[in-house]
Amino acid sequence: MQNSSNKFKNQNDLKIIIIGHVGTGKTSILNKWIKNNFSESYKATISTEFAFKIFEYNGKTYKIQLWDIGGQDRGPNFTKLFCKNSHGAIVVADITQQDTLEKYFLFLNRALTWKTGIDQNVVFIDGSPLPMVIIQNKLDKVSDLQDKADFMTLENLKEYSKKNKFDLCFQTSAKTGENIEDAISGFIRLVIDKYERYFASRVKETEVVEEKNKTVVLTNNNTPKDKKAASCC
Repeated sequence: MQNSSNKFKNQNDLKIIIIGHVGTGKTSILNKWIKNNFSESYKATISTEFAFKIFEYNGKTYKIQLWDIGGQDRGPNFTKLFCKNSHGAIVVADITQQDTLEKYFLFLNRALTWKTGIDQNVVFIDGSPLPMVIIQNKLDKVSDLQDKADFMTLENLKEYSKKNKFDLCFQTSAKTGENIEDAISGFIRLVIDKYERYFASRVKETEVVEEKNKTVVLTNNNTPKDKKAASCC
Protein backbone atom coordinates (compact mmCIF):
# COMPACT_ATOMS: atom_id res chain seq x y z
CA MET A 1 0.00 0.00 0.00
CA GLN A 2 1.30 3.46 -0.92
CA ASN A 3 2.46 5.57 1.99
CA SER A 4 -0.47 7.91 2.62
CA SER A 5 1.79 10.81 3.58
CA ASN A 6 3.11 10.87 0.01
CA LYS A 7 -0.31 12.01 -1.15
CA PHE A 8 0.15 15.41 0.50
CA LYS A 9 2.54 17.39 -1.68
CA ASN A 10 4.75 20.27 -0.50
CA GLN A 11 4.03 19.29 3.09
CA ASN A 12 7.23 20.98 4.30
CA ASP A 13 6.55 24.36 2.63
CA LEU A 14 5.02 26.89 5.01
CA LYS A 15 3.81 30.41 4.23
CA ILE A 16 4.08 33.05 6.94
CA ILE A 17 2.84 36.60 6.35
CA ILE A 18 4.13 39.62 8.28
CA ILE A 19 1.73 42.54 8.57
CA GLY A 20 1.31 45.82 10.42
CA HIS A 21 1.13 49.56 9.89
CA VAL A 22 3.84 51.46 8.07
CA GLY A 23 7.06 52.13 9.98
CA THR A 24 6.69 49.42 12.59
CA GLY A 25 9.81 47.59 11.42
CA LYS A 26 8.37 44.55 9.65
CA THR A 27 11.12 44.37 7.03
CA SER A 28 13.82 45.06 9.62
CA ILE A 29 12.61 42.16 11.74
CA LEU A 30 12.78 39.77 8.78
CA ASN A 31 16.22 41.02 7.70
CA LYS A 32 17.53 40.55 11.21
CA TRP A 33 16.14 37.03 11.49
CA ILE A 34 17.14 35.88 7.99
CA LYS A 35 20.43 37.72 7.38
CA ASN A 36 21.31 39.13 10.82
CA ASN A 37 21.37 42.56 9.13
CA PHE A 38 19.96 45.90 10.23
CA SER A 39 19.87 49.21 8.37
CA GLU A 40 19.25 52.62 9.93
CA SER A 41 17.89 53.93 6.63
CA TYR A 42 14.15 53.53 6.20
CA LYS A 43 12.41 52.50 3.01
CA ALA A 44 8.73 51.63 3.10
CA THR A 45 7.65 48.35 1.54
CA ILE A 46 5.54 49.48 -1.43
CA SER A 47 3.67 46.27 -2.13
CA THR A 48 4.79 42.82 -1.05
CA GLU A 49 8.29 41.42 -0.73
CA PHE A 50 9.20 37.75 -0.50
CA ALA A 51 11.96 35.86 1.24
CA PHE A 52 12.50 32.34 2.48
CA LYS A 53 14.60 30.52 5.03
CA ILE A 54 15.35 26.85 5.54
CA PHE A 55 14.27 25.86 9.03
CA GLU A 56 15.24 22.68 10.88
CA TYR A 57 12.89 21.33 13.51
CA ASN A 58 12.33 17.88 15.03
CA GLY A 59 14.61 16.23 12.49
CA LYS A 60 12.77 17.70 9.50
CA THR A 61 13.60 20.47 7.06
CA TYR A 62 11.04 23.16 6.26
CA LYS A 63 11.11 25.93 3.68
CA ILE A 64 9.58 28.97 5.35
CA GLN A 65 8.12 31.39 2.81
CA LEU A 66 7.92 34.89 4.28
CA TRP A 67 5.59 37.46 2.76
CA ASP A 68 6.32 41.01 3.90
CA ILE A 69 3.10 42.89 3.15
CA GLY A 70 3.38 46.68 2.89
CA GLY A 71 0.97 48.64 5.06
CA GLN A 72 1.24 52.28 3.98
CA ASP A 73 -1.65 52.36 1.52
CA ARG A 74 -4.02 49.50 2.17
CA GLY A 75 -3.82 49.52 5.96
CA PRO A 76 -5.62 46.46 7.24
CA ASN A 77 -7.74 46.23 4.09
CA PHE A 78 -5.40 43.77 2.39
CA THR A 79 -6.87 41.32 -0.07
CA LYS A 80 -7.42 37.60 0.22
CA LEU A 81 -4.75 37.15 -2.45
CA PHE A 82 -1.94 38.00 -0.01
CA CYS A 83 -3.38 35.79 2.72
CA LYS A 84 -4.26 32.78 0.57
CA ASN A 85 -2.70 29.49 1.73
CA SER A 86 -1.03 31.14 4.73
CA HIS A 87 -0.09 29.01 7.73
CA GLY A 88 0.60 31.83 10.18
CA ALA A 89 0.74 35.60 10.58
CA ILE A 90 3.15 37.93 12.39
CA VAL A 91 1.49 41.21 13.43
CA VAL A 92 3.98 44.01 14.19
CA ALA A 93 3.39 47.16 16.26
CA ASP A 94 5.76 49.98 17.23
CA ILE A 95 6.35 50.05 20.99
CA THR A 96 7.33 53.75 20.92
CA GLN A 97 4.03 54.95 19.44
CA GLN A 98 2.41 55.55 22.80
CA ASP A 99 2.39 59.03 24.30
CA THR A 100 0.30 58.08 27.31
CA LEU A 101 -0.82 54.89 29.01
CA GLU A 102 -4.25 55.42 27.48
CA LYS A 103 -2.85 55.77 23.98
CA TYR A 104 -0.76 52.63 23.93
CA PHE A 105 -3.92 50.57 23.77
CA LEU A 106 -5.00 52.72 20.83
CA PHE A 107 -1.84 51.82 18.92
CA LEU A 108 -2.18 48.15 19.77
CA ASN A 109 -5.77 48.34 18.59
CA ARG A 110 -4.40 49.52 15.25
CA ALA A 111 -2.49 46.24 15.17
CA LEU A 112 -5.66 44.44 16.17
CA THR A 113 -7.37 45.65 12.99
CA TRP A 114 -4.84 43.57 11.07
CA LYS A 115 -5.75 40.49 13.09
CA THR A 116 -9.43 41.11 12.43
CA GLY A 117 -8.72 41.36 8.72
CA ILE A 118 -6.85 38.05 8.80
CA ASP A 119 -9.60 36.31 10.77
CA GLN A 120 -12.16 37.47 8.19
CA ASN A 121 -10.13 36.43 5.15
CA VAL A 122 -8.27 33.21 5.93
CA VAL A 123 -8.25 30.22 8.24
CA PHE A 124 -5.74 27.48 8.96
CA ILE A 125 -5.89 24.33 6.80
CA ASP A 126 -7.97 22.55 9.43
CA GLY A 127 -10.55 25.36 9.49
CA SER A 128 -9.40 26.87 12.80
CA PRO A 129 -8.19 30.48 13.19
CA LEU A 130 -4.80 31.21 11.66
CA PRO A 131 -1.98 31.13 14.25
CA MET A 132 -0.83 34.66 15.05
CA VAL A 133 1.86 36.35 17.11
CA ILE A 134 1.89 40.04 18.03
CA ILE A 135 5.29 41.70 18.22
CA GLN A 136 5.99 45.13 19.69
CA ASN A 137 9.17 46.21 17.93
CA LYS A 138 11.77 48.97 18.58
CA LEU A 139 12.42 47.97 22.18
CA ASP A 140 15.84 49.67 21.93
CA LYS A 141 14.14 53.07 21.70
CA VAL A 142 12.28 52.80 25.00
CA SER A 143 15.21 54.52 26.74
CA ASP A 144 14.52 57.60 24.59
CA LEU A 145 10.97 58.00 25.87
CA GLN A 146 10.59 61.03 28.12
CA ASP A 147 8.37 59.19 30.56
CA LYS A 148 9.19 55.52 31.11
CA ALA A 149 5.68 55.07 32.50
CA ASP A 150 4.47 55.37 28.90
CA PHE A 151 6.27 52.12 28.10
CA MET A 152 3.94 49.16 27.83
CA THR A 153 5.29 46.34 29.95
CA LEU A 154 5.48 42.74 28.78
CA GLU A 155 2.88 41.86 31.41
CA ASN A 156 0.49 44.39 29.85
CA LEU A 157 1.17 42.93 26.42
CA LYS A 158 0.53 39.38 27.62
CA GLU A 159 -2.83 40.42 29.04
CA TYR A 160 -3.74 42.17 25.79
CA SER A 161 -2.54 39.19 23.72
CA LYS A 162 -4.58 36.69 25.72
CA LYS A 163 -7.70 38.88 25.63
CA ASN A 164 -7.52 39.23 21.85
CA LYS A 165 -6.59 35.58 21.18
CA PHE A 166 -3.06 35.95 19.84
CA ASP A 167 -1.10 32.72 20.21
CA LEU A 168 2.13 34.43 21.34
CA CYS A 169 3.47 37.91 22.08
CA PHE A 170 6.95 39.43 22.22
CA GLN A 171 8.72 42.75 22.60
CA THR A 172 11.70 42.95 20.26
CA SER A 173 14.41 45.13 18.79
CA ALA A 174 15.33 44.54 15.16
CA LYS A 175 18.32 46.82 15.72
CA THR A 176 19.95 44.93 18.59
CA GLY A 177 18.35 41.58 17.80
CA GLU A 178 16.79 41.33 21.24
CA ASN A 179 14.14 38.57 21.30
CA ILE A 180 14.04 38.35 17.49
CA GLU A 181 15.13 34.71 17.39
CA ASP A 182 12.77 33.72 20.21
CA ALA A 183 9.85 35.52 18.59
CA ILE A 184 10.16 34.31 15.00
CA SER A 185 11.58 30.84 15.54
CA GLY A 186 9.30 30.22 18.51
CA PHE A 187 6.25 31.16 16.46
CA ILE A 188 7.32 29.04 13.49
CA ARG A 189 7.75 26.04 15.78
CA LEU A 190 4.21 26.60 17.05
CA VAL A 191 2.92 26.70 13.45
CA ILE A 192 4.85 23.56 12.51
CA ASP A 193 3.48 21.65 15.51
CA LYS A 194 -0.08 22.53 14.51
CA TYR A 195 0.65 21.76 10.86
CA GLU A 196 2.14 18.33 11.61
CA ARG A 197 -0.78 17.42 13.88
CA TYR A 198 -3.14 18.18 11.02
CA PHE A 199 -1.27 16.05 8.49
CA ALA A 200 -0.84 13.21 10.96
CA SER A 201 -4.62 13.15 11.44
CA ARG A 202 -5.19 13.26 7.68
CA VAL A 203 -2.80 10.38 7.08
CA LYS A 204 -4.46 8.32 9.81
CA GLU A 205 -7.93 9.00 8.40
CA THR A 206 -6.78 8.01 4.92
CA GLU A 207 -5.22 4.78 6.14
CA VAL A 208 -8.39 3.85 8.03
CA VAL A 209 -10.51 4.43 4.91
CA GLU A 210 -8.10 2.38 2.79
CA GLU A 211 -8.16 -0.49 5.27
CA LYS A 212 -11.96 -0.44 5.35
CA ASN A 213 -12.12 -0.46 1.54
CA LYS A 214 -9.63 -3.32 1.42
CA THR A 215 -11.72 -5.31 3.91
CA VAL A 216 -14.88 -4.72 1.91
CA VAL A 217 -13.22 -5.92 -1.29
CA LEU A 218 -11.90 -9.10 0.35
CA THR A 219 -15.28 -9.86 1.89
CA ASN A 220 -17.07 -9.49 -1.42
CA ASN A 221 -14.54 -11.62 -3.26
CA ASN A 222 -14.72 -14.44 -0.70
CA THR A 223 -18.51 -14.67 -0.60
CA PRO A 224 -19.68 -17.97 -2.15
CA LYS A 225 -21.91 -17.59 -5.20
CA ASP A 226 -24.61 -19.83 -3.74
CA LYS A 227 -24.85 -17.60 -0.67
CA LYS A 228 -25.22 -14.61 -2.90
CA ALA A 229 -28.00 -16.40 -4.75
CA ALA A 230 -29.66 -17.54 -1.54
CA SER A 231 -29.66 -14.05 -0.16
CA CYS A 232 -31.52 -12.67 -3.11
CA CYS A 233 -34.05 -15.51 -3.88
